[in-house]
Amino acid sequence: MHFYKLPRGIQETTRKNKDGSPVVAYRVQMNRQGVKLDKLFSSVQEALEFLNDERKKLKLKKLVIEQDEEKLKAFRLKSYEHLSSEDGKEFINQYFNNPTFDRYIKKYIDEFLKIKYRNVLIGSYQS
Repeated sequence: MHFYKLPRGIQETTRKNKDGSPVVAYRVQMNRQGVKLDKLFSSVQEALEFLNDERKKLKLKKLVIEQDEEKLKAFRLKSYEHLSSEDGKEFINQYFNNPTFDRYIKKYIDEFLKIKYRNVLIGSYQS
């Protein structure tokens, strides 16, 4: 999931591979001063670099990708929504009051084994 506004000239599209799996691609389109472009790129950065290179040839201003604050805020509200409910509070209380076994294991490794066997661990990584 992305939280940015694509600049004019770049569109997010979905295409399919030969095996039928969907892939997100970014289309760069421009029809200006005799320059016609229509290319697909696998990442936003590649598409933006290509578009800015073409715009530079036409002596146009460089484009940047801006963060979309509304999308980011909506995502944060949605992702933390369950924590404000009674179920979320219960989950947090249980996590701190009755920790799971793997938390004890991790703490044991971090606080005891890494200190006691520090020389053995470091020696094995240097070989």
